[in-house]
Amino acid sequence: MKPAVLMAALLVLASCTYGEQTRVLTFKYAIADDDSKVAILAMRYVLHRPTGIAAFPDGGSPKVTDQAVEVYVVDPVSRKILYRHAVGPPGERGMVGLTAWLSGWQADAVYVKLTGCEPGFLTSYRGCGDERRRTLAYRVSGDAVEPVAWPAPAPRPNTRFGRAVAPGASSKPRAYLVSDDEGVWIRHGMQGPREPLLAIRGQALEEIVD
Repeated sequence: MKPAVLMAALLVLASCTYGEQTRVLTFKYAIADDDSKVAILAMRYVLHRPTGIAAFPDGGSPKVTDQAVEVYVVDPVSRKILYRHAVGPPGERGMVGLTAWLSGWQADAVYVKLTGCEPGFLTSYRGCGDERRRTLAYRVSGDAVEPVAWPAPAPRPNTRFGRAVAPGASSKPRAYLVSDDEGVWIRHGMQGPREPLLAIRGQALEEIVD
């Protein structure tokens, strides 16, 4: 390679940089039919935003240096965490294009589905298209996280948040789960008052101590 071409290539590579890390926490949720517990899916990422040439022309794609999936099962009345589990072995947490969601409840267990591509040269070269995506499923209970075949046994379908959790629920507006930078909340009615369920502490959800 000619020296001028080599120097230009090195300059381009040097310009493909990433900024300081940004920690992101996102949520999904489901609820058992009897409104006695809520399963909250928390996906944690450590992102580095692209800078320089890496951000050209449309802002670029952030580099993910760490990611994890956790399930919290909570009593919405007492606001206590009944149990929490990490889902998936470490190698699968490093999947490219990882998506996760709760498919529903069966008995006292909630089912979690993950999809993504194995990291490596082929994924980098060909992208994470449907033909390369793997599907992983887990049964999460108070005792353990168990891998299961997909499609998993048909669980009870997700609801929004269902009925209000307080006594006399039939006379109260429907309740919803919402989240923001402070934590996860129960909101009564579409535009009604809300009460805290769990708080964000760093990259974890924790019980709220009055």
